[in-house]
Amino acid sequence: MILHESPAHARPCWFHTSSGEFRFEGLLSEELSMSDDFHFRREDRAERWRRIADHLARNPGDVDIALENITRWLDRGRVHPGPILEWRRRILDARSSEEAFRKFLDELSLNDCDANPLKSCSPFVGLPFYSPSSNTVPS
Repeated sequence: MILHESPAHARPCWFHTSSGEFRFEGLLSEELSMSDDFHFRREDRAERWRRIADHLARNPGDVDIALENITRWLDRGRVHPGPILEWRRRILDARSSEEAFRKFLDELSLNDCDANPLKSCSPFVGLPFYSPSSNTVPS
């Protein structure tokens, strides 16, 4: 079982890194740093959504990662599927044309995290993000 918890929580957790490894973070292993694609790290939410949009602009095929996440979550019986079904609809609509994809990326880039509750349920976990501190793209 993979637990994704904020490091601010007292309980330890496991998480999956962008290199495919599992790492432990918690009471016994506080010296370990979190991977760059870990969604619960402390980062400005608007900046994270801009990074998602920038990544997808450079790698449009990676929307398949989000669609695979959505399919897996639905297959496992997600209790409240509404948000991920809406994400799937938006992603499939975005794939219909270049203009629709640009509009989708523009919407992802908006600084509306507090006004857009859909952004609290991201299907984009697992995208191979670059490190904002090093500006390097993973190979």
